[in-house]
Amino acid sequence: MSSLIVDLDGTLTDTDCSVESLLSAVIKNPLIIFYSIFWYFKGKPYLKKRLFDASNFHVKNLPFNESVIEIIKDAKVQNNKIYLFTGSTQKIADEVSDHLNLFDGSFGSNEKINLTSYNKLIKIRDIIGNEPFSYVGNSKADLPIWEEAEKIYIVSNFGESLKNKLKNKAPKVILKSENSYLSFIKILRPYQWFKNVLVFVPFFIYEYSTLNEFWMSIIGFISFSLAASSVYILNDLLDVSSDREHPTKKKRPFASGELNLLHSFWMIPVLLIPSLILASSVSFNSLIIISSYLLVTFLYSVYLKKVLILDICILASLYTLRLIGGAIFIQSEFSLSPWLINFSIFFFFFLACIKRESELIIGIDSKKENSRRSYFEEDKKIISTLSVSSGLLSVLILLLYAENSMNSSAFSSPILLWFLSPVFLYWISRFCIISSRGFIKEDPLFFAIKDRVSILFAILVFTIISAAKFLEISYFLN
Repeated sequence: MSSLIVDLDGTLTDTDCSVESLLSAVIKNPLIIFYSIFWYFKGKPYLKKRLFDASNFHVKNLPFNESVIEIIKDAKVQNNKIYLFTGSTQKIADEVSDHLNLFDGSFGSNEKINLTSYNKLIKIRDIIGNEPFSYVGNSKADLPIWEEAEKIYIVSNFGESLKNKLKNKAPKVILKSENSYLSFIKILRPYQWFKNVLVFVPFFIYEYSTLNEFWMSIIGFISFSLAASSVYILNDLLDVSSDREHPTKKKRPFASGELNLLHSFWMIPVLLIPSLILASSVSFNSLIIISSYLLVTFLYSVYLKKVLILDICILASLYTLRLIGGAIFIQSEFSLSPWLINFSIFFFFFLACIKRESELIIGIDSKKENSRRSYFEEDKKIISTLSVSSGLLSVLILLLYAENSMNSSAFSSPILLWFLSPVFLYWISRFCIISSRGFIKEDPLFFAIKDRVSILFAILVFTIISAAKFLEISYFLN
């Protein structure tokens, strides 16, 4: 009788359980980062066990590889013995075995032995003796085991390079979606860069705008976009467990297993460093505003998103920071009216409320153990009230801004700004209604990008502001 030996990390599951344990432990207690340094010097097996013990890591929502599960089921039909062997700690191996109920035995690392490579091969021989076996693995650490295996399965995008190292073997290569270029693009969330268009607003309303200011605004847009993407990666990294229970977020690259969590450790600095260099190339104040944005978004991702209502306030303030940042990049901090800044605060508070309301309407259970939110289903009504009231207040402030701009030399025909208020009143009212009906199942701005009415709204707002800035109504009246 032949046995089937299955590896866990990167094979049966598209993620690394040790890294998941580290993330879960750090979220639970950030000081774990420092403890891990001392644990590492006691050996990898000891580190893995301590991280798992310090975490809230559970295996039930791991992204399991369906192709590998099919191999296991086929082996079961043939009455083969099936074992799980993994470099992850023994407790993880046991949890996976209990959850899937497919294995005749499960073996993982303990405090003294790291069950990988030759150590794994020795353990396999201890369990099955000299019987022939098939092995399903994914990395070069599995080469000693494949050399002795009767039948080989390679679960990797780099299976061909591993295959060439196995002389006189004919392994079956199972390709994974991991490391695809599309996954790297998705993790950046480029559609979210649309929010950074706000940095162009100060240039657009600035009285003395030139080509140089426009170039500075472009640099600001790129700097904010790179900074935002680096924080999105961090946020996805920290939220990977809760994202797997979300109806749409479970498709994100980290949550679905398309990308290895370890990629985040090089992707974040690759985005972050150019963002800071670009900002510093404009001015010290530009560097300060980008640094402030990064600090606030980091605090939001790590902690503030769990604080009731404050998380909504932070989201609104991040939009306003982009607006202020646009003025700082063109070195015209005084081009923004206090009325415009206050409009931004209330308008984006409205959008943040819509985002939270939509999450509750589509049925996300915030009471789950791994949830990083502070909202319950019964909060929908009050959040809806907050969104309506803040949206209407933003329209009132926009009216006051139009009145305050009547004598502004930044606009040729400031009276046209009055037309913005009814346009915003319609769009905000409509958005509140369709949100309450559950039609917005994603970020409201992402929904707006695909919504025809919202696109027409954006075009109309742009047309009104352009006409107010460049069109001389008195010319036509004369």
